[in-house]
Amino acid sequence: KKVYIIDEVHMLTKEAFNALLKTLEEPPAHAVFVLATTELAKIPETIFSRCQHFQFRRAVPEALSQHLRAILTAENRAIEPDALDLVVLQSEGSYRDALSAIEQVLMASDEPIISADTVRSLFGLPAESTALDLLAAIAVGDHEQILATLETLSRQGVSLESFSAELIRL
Repeated sequence: KKVYIIDEVHMLTKEAFNALLKTLEEPPAHAVFVLATTELAKIPETIFSRCQHFQFRRAVPEALSQHLRAILTAENRAIEPDALDLVVLQSEGSYRDALSAIEQVLMASDEPIISADTVRSLFGLPAESTALDLLAAIAVGDHEQILATLETLSRQGVSLESFSAELIRL
């Protein structure tokens, strides 16, 4: 069998969809077509109705952690639990992004046990104490402290989106 993957299939022209339809109606016995898209609504009904549908979801953080731990064990490397949590958080549920992130961490660190501080530094995240201080300011409604902290983080080049995810994690 041959597998043909058409990524971003929603980008095909009307003419291309018509040609694909003919192939899907009478597919060669040796061929399997995988149509990948992030915009399912743009697929014509004539194509959609002739396909099996599989919707992929983000990976569960626990599964990502387990997978990365296995890789680290195979590489004879150790990582602090908080550091691993940060790597998983950075991957946003993507195995590919998690593998890329852990590879960056492994290349950047020669520590016997990779620390959360190393991961924070690598991904441009502030110290955990900054996040805790901001949460405390939010809890008491200290608007000046909240804005001052966010301004400081912004000036330091911290990704506020990543920082927000860190706040949720805490």
